[in-house]
Amino acid sequence: MPYSMIFITEEVDRWCWNPNANDGFSVKSAYEWLDHSLVPRILITTFEAFSFRTIWKCGVPSKVSALAWQLFLDRVPTKDNLCRRRILPSENMSCALCQVEAETSRHLFMHCDFAAQIWYAICRWLGVVLPPDVMNLYGTLVGCGRNKCVKKGFSIVWRAAIWVIWRSRNDMIFNNVAGVVEDAVGLIQRLSWQWFVNNMAKGPCLLYEWIWNPGDCMIR
Repeated sequence: MPYSMIFITEEVDRWCWNPNANDGFSVKSAYEWLDHSLVPRILITTFEAFSFRTIWKCGVPSKVSALAWQLFLDRVPTKDNLCRRRILPSENMSCALCQVEAETSRHLFMHCDFAAQIWYAICRWLGVVLPPDVMNLYGTLVGCGRNKCVKKGFSIVWRAAIWVIWRSRNDMIFNNVAGVVEDAVGLIQRLSWQWFVNNMAKGPCLLYEWIWNPGDCMIR
């Protein structure tokens, strides 16, 4: 920089966050900068951009949202990903829940017989059609909600489902405890009810009401 462009003032030196010089650094501004600067926008569809944009906007534990984020990026430590990182041998890729197919994110969270039965039960419970992909399922649940509260409720159910599937997988690997579909569905209903009620400003519903008719509870 030429010396003629340097101005000496009496202002105190301070750090400046260029993406948002007025308000300074924030996690939100850093996220937005990374999202626009580092993510190849041409590779992300409008639907995927919607999913990434809304994945953190839900009243669930942060570890659950983090799992959803990893799932969308295919960074969940499934056996397939662990093999690609050379943490597991390539011959040890079978799904922990069904022992049939390779444990990829798509298989584990959607197409494994255990996960598929859970999603069929959840979709019947919510009254929606089951899409062929776990990300499409998220978009379908959020998109078919009649208002903001229903959209939020459906997104909470989706998060509860992937969380329970992941916990069931880990229980099988680390505790040798086989998951039961009916128990998993019941846990999803209880967790989603708990997370939804914790975010309600008024008119909380009881658990039996949530299980009987979740849509009615969401529009109260």
